[in-house]
Amino acid sequence: MRKGWLLNLVLLVIVSLLVLLAIFTPGLEKPAPELPSLTELNAKQVKRIRIEQANKESIELVKDAQATWQITLPLAVEANDFRINSMLELLSTKKYKKLEPSSVKLDELQLVTPKVKVTFDNLTVALGTTSPVNETMRYVQIGQAVSLVTDTFYEFMTGEPVKFASLSILGKNPKITELHTPNYHLTSENGVWKLVENKEENVETSADTLNAMVDNWQHTQAISVSLYQESPSQGEVLLKLGDRELKFQIISIAPEFVLALPEKKVQYQLANHQVEKLLHLPIKKAAVTTPTPTEEVVAPVEESPVEEAPAEPVDPNVFLDKEDEDAESVDDAPADLSQPTPETAPPPEVITQPMPETSMQQ
Repeated sequence: MRKGWLLNLVLLVIVSLLVLLAIFTPGLEKPAPELPSLTELNAKQVKRIRIEQANKESIELVKDAQATWQITLPLAVEANDFRINSMLELLSTKKYKKLEPSSVKLDELQLVTPKVKVTFDNLTVALGTTSPVNETMRYVQIGQAVSLVTDTFYEFMTGEPVKFASLSILGKNPKITELHTPNYHLTSENGVWKLVENKEENVETSADTLNAMVDNWQHTQAISVSLYQESPSQGEVLLKLGDRELKFQIISIAPEFVLALPEKKVQYQLANHQVEKLLHLPIKKAAVTTPTPTEEVVAPVEESPVEEAPAEPVDPNVFLDKEDEDAESVDDAPADLSQPTPETAPPPEVITQPMPETSMQQ
């Protein structure tokens, strides 16, 4: 029992020492409480933005009834949502440091005549210079308060008005009801697309093809947007979207594909491959026939008849002379005694008898 109590006492002492060490060790401080948002304005509730740049035209943006931002001054086109949302992030940022009013010199921070002033509804934010110590931090003034804020918004609040335009050439969620290009004309009847006119040959005109062409136009994004520069038109494209219509002028097809909206003072540069997707119906593909599997039948090979050479006429006198020569050769040839010829019988055997000695002596 005593050993158990001693062990518990030692553990208690160790834990107490660790707690005291954590509390009184220099440099170990409690984390600072999270800062509130830079402003109390809710970005989702903002309906109007005005941007004033030194020596440039003011830019006004308004959120319409469909919650889509539109440029109203000095242009009249749909705005770029990404750029607008990047500006609105300034209102709720928590990456800032408030400066003491006594240490602030507005002229040194370029806040007496700020480079840019942005007004969100009725709240104005003045943008000054960057910190000499850290260029990623920028001085901003809201009312009388000056703060040093992490700069992720300045580039989105500056630039020419056209830079605030959307890259979508038809805007957000367009509903095309008629499409008329130099090569084909489509209309929608009760949600079904029909080909009214076609000036190209050997092209696809199926329902799926027509739907795909309309879909190409509805989702087309430009590479860049610039101010309209008056140029000779190479054709016109008319699109009806409900109660409004857009008339695009084809400024260039190659080397750059450019469509312009002169009445809106803008033009769009598109990727070159969009020429075929927007201005031409697809060419019909050649039909591919697949042979049906059949048994292989081997045809008998016919032998070609061999032509015999015509027989030459034979001279009978030559033939008779040949027979005479053969007969003479047979007579002159030595007889073969080893085998008797069937035509002649063998000669009879001659038997000789010896003569008696007496007669020889006489």
